[in-house]
Amino acid sequence: MSLGDFFGNIVIDGESASFVPNDDSYPRLIWNLERQCFVLPSNVAADDAVSHVSKDSEKAVCDVVDDGVMSDASSSGFEDFTPVRCIPCYALFGVLRIGSASILLYVSERERVTTITIGETHDVFAVKQLSWLRLPETASDLSVNKSGDGDDGGSGEKDEASASQGSSQSHAREEMVLEYCRVVDSFCAQSEQHCGASYFYYSPTANLTLEPGDVVKGMKEVLTPSLNGSSVKGGGAFSLAISSEGQISQRVVFQWNSPLLGAFDEVVASLNCDYHVYVPAFIRGIVEATTSPEEGVQMLLINRLSYRWAGTRYNRRGLDNAGSGIAANFSASTLWVFPLASGNEGDKAANEKQRVAAFTILRGSVPRCWSQPANLTFIPTITISSPSSGVDELVLHLNALLALFDGMTSIHCLDTTSLSKAELPISKAFEAAALKLREGNGALSRPVDVYYTKYNVKERRAKNAPYNLMRMEVDTLLNRKNEGGSQFVDFWKFSNEGHPSPSSGSSPPSVPSTADADGATCELVLVHQQKHYVRVNCLDCLDRTNLVQSMIAINILPQMIRYVLGHGEEMNLSDDEDEYEDEDDGSDGARGNGEFHCSVERCKHMWVELGISLSRLYAGSDPHFVDFLLTGEWGPATFDVVRIALRRWWQQNFFDGQKQDAVSLLTCQHDPALFHTQFESPFSRNFSGLNRMVLGGMAAAVLATLVSFSMLFVPRYWMRGEILFFVIFWMSYIALTISRILKDGVSYTNYPLLK
Repeated sequence: MSLGDFFGNIVIDGESASFVPNDDSYPRLIWNLERQCFVLPSNVAADDAVSHVSKDSEKAVCDVVDDGVMSDASSSGFEDFTPVRCIPCYALFGVLRIGSASILLYVSERERVTTITIGETHDVFAVKQLSWLRLPETASDLSVNKSGDGDDGGSGEKDEASASQGSSQSHAREEMVLEYCRVVDSFCAQSEQHCGASYFYYSPTANLTLEPGDVVKGMKEVLTPSLNGSSVKGGGAFSLAISSEGQISQRVVFQWNSPLLGAFDEVVASLNCDYHVYVPAFIRGIVEATTSPEEGVQMLLINRLSYRWAGTRYNRRGLDNAGSGIAANFSASTLWVFPLASGNEGDKAANEKQRVAAFTILRGSVPRCWSQPANLTFIPTITISSPSSGVDELVLHLNALLALFDGMTSIHCLDTTSLSKAELPISKAFEAAALKLREGNGALSRPVDVYYTKYNVKERRAKNAPYNLMRMEVDTLLNRKNEGGSQFVDFWKFSNEGHPSPSSGSSPPSVPSTADADGATCELVLVHQQKHYVRVNCLDCLDRTNLVQSMIAINILPQMIRYVLGHGEEMNLSDDEDEYEDEDDGSDGARGNGEFHCSVERCKHMWVELGISLSRLYAGSDPHFVDFLLTGEWGPATFDVVRIALRRWWQQNFFDGQKQDAVSLLTCQHDPALFHTQFESPFSRNFSGLNRMVLGGMAAAVLATLVSFSMLFVPRYWMRGEILFFVIFWMSYIALTISRILKDGVSYTNYPLLK
């Protein structure tokens, strides 16, 4: 089985279900009805409620579907089960538990976006269609009175009343499950629309959720789980230990299907392997690749958006309410630079000498507990937690970053919020917490230098500062002298050139080596681990943040290219920080002033695509500043600025609630069990009687105003005083009604229901 062919078929046979991989070396998975989880055939007991369809029968059904070609199976899980049906599946996403029901999510359509070559070839796919299926349940799951099975000698009337009550409760429970299924269906139905459930990416053979050092190391490792003594080829190509509950790790932050893997626990335990053997690690954000033949490099941008506290703009602000320290719209963007592969397969030089560089930059909402619910205004009111808790909240966030990025020795927080009336309070709250932390008022999990810098993008926009000028200003802010030391932006360095084995405790471990057909060693060694991280934010962490991040990436890109191409062989490849800083100090070309122009322009386009993806996911619209990022000059205000603002206002007030509900359910921010025993449905968005009266009066006033205004121009009533009076009266009534609505605007919006 070649790398990347890890899809199979979902076989449904009445009340039985199983997953049959296309590769016979992988054992099939059988759905256990009683435990509502997948098990291996070897773990099926005789009395277990599972599928007893033979594998030969399953393969016979699946052979009807051409290999690699998806059938016309619907993406909706509402279809009734046919006697036997085979659903092609490119990848399993996970299983969502809703009470006694289980929803299987899987990839029914995908598109290859790029191929990463580190040791082996690793394909990366974009999810074009995410589908779902309700898995079979036992008959007992539909009964509510499981505790009333004892013989209490009651009368027939009591039994009849109990049966009637049980039937009513069972019907209510099923209606609740169907409501949740509709939320899942709406999420999957929009998977082809970027403002819906798209921007999912995965690699069958690599874990994209990890930091560069772990990615390179993982791409060299192969899992070899065993079943009944036989070797099973591992499809994961990486090994990632499961974190304990509550522990922050790359997987529990960036892997979007991480909360949905519980149904595979028994399979993982039996095979002694990682979940990735059957279920890839899905990220959300963007994977964008480009080549620059002129400079002989290829670039790859991977953005990993956190699923913790994920959602929509005005429904997710600040730090999450679970106390993990993860902020809203938090993501890590990694820019990779590889040497352009040689077309000559016999060229051993490319195989004997290779360098790879990677640079990670962060973004996220202001790390304070604050909220800004949509209320029909263009700029809703911001509510911030008490100033006394500012340091604790910032420490909580920084400790989460330290757990995620273990090589971090400094973090530079670049705040791009403005000094406007709406943004100034949250900006001051962030600055005050950072200053108190630097004074030693907070306890971090390990020592790290924390810097806070303000850069007002709106002010620079008002002065029409060009892109390159702003880029140099940002570079100066990040590389200025701080307390006698140099605060340099650095990046990951890997090389397969001949290096001595690292001594224990002094140098980072090397990546496992591989060999080519002639036995030539191709060992990628971690030469330098990124230590200095930059965290950029604005109010939404979209437009201004993306603009400034592109400047930082372009500033460091020439250094990365020069390293990859080996320009300046005198460069010291050791991981000693002093030597690393001496290498970059005073090199004017490192700031990208005209050097590697083609790569810089392509990097800009990659950051534009990143801005588009995050803006569509978080705000439901395209981003601002696209033309400025590409051209470098501010143009006159256009209709696009107004269009984007109106689109976001419309989205946040009338659609984001349902969108947030879907994200909350799929990422398990909402627990369906909280509503499972309640009588009233959590899906009711009914207006109150007062709201209906206000809206009814508003509609009547608008109609009366239009009639009165039109009568002013009828010759018979031309500008008559009493008609003019009614026009003024109704317009005043409309103004008062709008004022009343804005005071309680939240109750008139499409707010989320699944808390």
